[in-house]
Amino acid sequence: MGDSGAPGDVNSNVLVSRSTGDAQLDKAVWQWLSWDKNPRTREQIESLLRDGKHRELRQRLCCRLSFGTAGLRSAMGAGFCYINDLTVIQSTQGIYTYLERNFSDFKQRGFVVGYDTRGQVTSNCSSKKLAKLTAAVLLAKDVLVYFFSTYVPTPFVPYAVQQLGAVAGVMITASHNRKEDNGYKVYWENGAQITSPHDKEIIKCIEECVEPWNGSWNENLVDTSPLRQDPLKKICDSYMEDLTKICYHSGSWKVFTGNELAALFGWWMFSCWKEKCPQDADVSNVYMLATTVSSKILRAIALKEGFHFEETLPGFKWIGSRVKDLLDNGKEVLFAFEESIGFMCGTSVLDKDGVSAAVVIAEMATYLQSQGLTLAQKLVDIFEMYGYHISKTSYFLCYDPATIKKIFERLRSFEGPESYPKSCGAYGILHVRDITTGYDSSQLNHKSVLPVSKSSQMITFTFQNGCVATLRTSGTEPKIKYYAEMCALPGHSDRSVLEGELQKLIEALIEDFLEPAKNGLTWRSA
Repeated sequence: MGDSGAPGDVNSNVLVSRSTGDAQLDKAVWQWLSWDKNPRTREQIESLLRDGKHRELRQRLCCRLSFGTAGLRSAMGAGFCYINDLTVIQSTQGIYTYLERNFSDFKQRGFVVGYDTRGQVTSNCSSKKLAKLTAAVLLAKDVLVYFFSTYVPTPFVPYAVQQLGAVAGVMITASHNRKEDNGYKVYWENGAQITSPHDKEIIKCIEECVEPWNGSWNENLVDTSPLRQDPLKKICDSYMEDLTKICYHSGSWKVFTGNELAALFGWWMFSCWKEKCPQDADVSNVYMLATTVSSKILRAIALKEGFHFEETLPGFKWIGSRVKDLLDNGKEVLFAFEESIGFMCGTSVLDKDGVSAAVVIAEMATYLQSQGLTLAQKLVDIFEMYGYHISKTSYFLCYDPATIKKIFERLRSFEGPESYPKSCGAYGILHVRDITTGYDSSQLNHKSVLPVSKSSQMITFTFQNGCVATLRTSGTEPKIKYYAEMCALPGHSDRSVLEGELQKLIEALIEDFLEPAKNGLTWRSA
């Protein structure tokens, strides 16, 4: 370990009484507990000290991470040989020192920082937090930092280093390593991973700078410093544009929503069923399913083609259970889905199955290519044939359960006791279904066909213009979600008009039914 900095007066009485009898180890323990501000990793070292586990303490504290391929990689946890808040701060301080010696314009050209989604609860360690601390060290030294505002693919960092003219960059990731690991991958100004002698020289600089500097622990600097820039949009757009240089045949890029993919799956699964079945096959024995908050495109296809469509409550447990009932009664289920990217093609697995969905869509794309069509073009064909289905989903945050309950109870007594709204802004309401109470105005007895779910709030409004909108609470987060879809009839193919109509209805839904300003709701983008 380096000699920089005297140990602080941290838990001095305990540490004196717990001396290991090993001067080198005692010094390392003092340094760790003096410098580490993460309570979880401090406690890990303190616990080993209390329990007299000197051998493990020595393994953790008396050796340092070394640069391997491109950077540091190890398990997350407490100790100078692991990946954690302190070792990342020390590594970044060393890199800062090395870069300052090699680039006179380092602070102006800047440094790129990216991260993935790894994390470890027991050490309060995550890639995002480590990335923030990496940025903090540099921002506290007045370095321009390009810090991505969300997790990104690893290639975005070396790409950004070149595109932005930065002197270097770090990606917090352990790549293909096990989930318990994390890493600190370093890129030079040329956009390539660092090589010798840079790695050896950086290690020397780290050893010179092991005590955290003032400001190095201030991870909030990424939110407050004017020297922090978010390169996400610029790099993402540029990267996608550059990909076209090596794509000679896939057209333009499109990210499909879960509902759009479901339209393609529904069309394909039924087309394949018709192709393989004899002409006298009973189409009325065929079923497709979707959850209540998902697109109604399968309903539109079913109405035209003659098979059955059913809705279930949100969640694949409801889909799987209902599919099993249908199979036990001799029915044939081709496809089921939920809008949040969950698909069930066939019935080998009665749950969402991304593996089989990937196989099916690969075959579908191959077939369409042979017909001179892309997936995006086929989606347009499906909408032209069965009617455009355009959906938007978002949510508001609300941390007060009483406020959430008040919002939904108001909708149940909108124009008097037990009276649901008859309109929303300028839009007339045709039907209301309240899963929480079991009410459904579209049924003769006003009883919902779907099971009652009193533990959560969910009301669906069907509008006279063809739009269907659902307001519901999340079972795991403090959210009020809305799902809105414009379900147009075949022939109404002006997408921009339909999108405009949907947006106006959503605005009315938010202002009239949720009243975010009055109820203190926070929109997801805020």
